[in-house]
Amino acid sequence: ESIGVYGNDLSEKPEVTGRLNIFTDRAIYRPGQKALVGVIAYQSDGVESAILPFADLSVSLVDANRQTVETKKVKTNEWGTADVEFVIPKDRLPGNFHINAEINDSTIITRDNSKNIRVEEYKRPTFEVSSKSTDKEREIAFCDSVHVTFNATSLTGVPVQGATVK
Repeated sequence: ESIGVYGNDLSEKPEVTGRLNIFTDRAIYRPGQKALVGVIAYQSDGVESAILPFADLSVSLVDANRQTVETKKVKTNEWGTADVEFVIPKDRLPGNFHINAEINDSTIITRDNSKNIRVEEYKRPTFEVSSKSTDKEREIAFCDSVHVTFNATSLTGVPVQGATVK
């Protein structure tokens, strides 16, 4: 006879699941950049956890339209980690991409196996803007005039000439 506590049958073994923690070298990528991905594989029964050394994994890059871009097969090392590289395609819609991973073992149920990354067209800033108020410290009320001086310099330290302020 088994004993149940709050609806749980204590004679049942807890479910052992494979878990994959996925890490990337950054959160935002531009099309054409390399995404460096690290995966830590372990199994857990909810109480104890153990690494999964030499486990076969499938790691996939999935685009913003949920289409698989590429899948790579890797094996974890003796510490349960694996590394993968993906090149972010230039011919896909930017947005939320996903890195999905699965343990290639039908006896292990995989959980926590996805990581979101952003793919965006962006330019790094080439200048810096700083400001300094020429007014002495005072309280400012609505509709008061305030005199502020702005300086725009390139990241090499040269002042930006003829810039338009909007």
